[in-house]
Amino acid sequence: MRDAHLAARADLSHGGAVVEVPLEPFLQAGELLYQGPWVAERVVAFGDFVAGHPAAAHPVVAEIVAGGRAYTALDVFRAEYRLQELRAEVSRLWADVDVVVLPTVATTFTVAEVLENPIATNTALGLYTHCGNLLDLCAVVVPAGYTEDGRPCSLMVLGPALADDVVLEVAARLTGAAPAEAATPQADPTTELVVVGHHLSGQPRNGELTGRGAVLLETTTTGSDYRLLKIDGAAPGNVAVPALLRVPGHGAAIEVELWQLPAAELPGFLARLPDVLALGRVRLADGRTVPGLVADGSVVSGSAGRPVTDITDAGGWRRHLARPRSPLALPIR
Repeated sequence: MRDAHLAARADLSHGGAVVEVPLEPFLQAGELLYQGPWVAERVVAFGDFVAGHPAAAHPVVAEIVAGGRAYTALDVFRAEYRLQELRAEVSRLWADVDVVVLPTVATTFTVAEVLENPIATNTALGLYTHCGNLLDLCAVVVPAGYTEDGRPCSLMVLGPALADDVVLEVAARLTGAAPAEAATPQADPTTELVVVGHHLSGQPRNGELTGRGAVLLETTTTGSDYRLLKIDGAAPGNVAVPALLRVPGHGAAIEVELWQLPAAELPGFLARLPDVLALGRVRLADGRTVPGLVADGSVVSGSAGRPVTDITDAGGWRRHLARPRSPLALPIR
């Protein structure tokens, strides 16, 4: 692996001027992550679960979590002060270099080797990567050939936080890709969105989609696991709001529309939704799963405090408006 890395390193000059930088601040920061009091953070997150469900935790995970209980508040402060020193050392490097290029892993292990000594092998695998967390770095990994026995080798391009564009530019040069400025212009990203009620074509809130440049892709139906709810007084003016709720094995196919919306417009669109609607995933009749408007969790739990009726039998909001049926009470548990 060392030979393969050195061969890749010899080609770094194709990406720009190369200088050597001290590696110790990176390695020492990486050691703090799993060999310092930051392990105690795992106790905060998982300690109670592991204590209450010892059989549910992998023995290695349980061992790591238990190790976090050995640290004191003094250890935490000492390590925090040391980390600030290391961050200062690394931050000074960025005045002289744009990125730091390291191996991604120092070596690879077989499954048998990992099972024999999981903590040591995983620690070795993270030798060059663990520092990224505590030093607040961004990184991208690029392929860099193979070892003589056929194992993959790669380079990790590290930069300071928010230097993603610089890191990606260098990574593109190392892989021989065209620089970003020479790339073919791409269309603005879009997202698909399923709607079921007031946002349908011809319905009162459809302008919130068309006004943001949305385009109707198709009218279709959901899978057969959905209920259509009518939530009374859920919009201004005491207007009832229809919403989808997935109930596996106890639903029906509901008519919906699939729209394409500029991705940049999605946050503004969601901000105007009634509070009983949320963004979720909707499974369509053909098996696709796409983003869509669904009932908020407060409706399901009953905490929304609004009357809810089940209008699934109508098969869709338009059909409900055209052929009103006697509503069925929705059992919410």
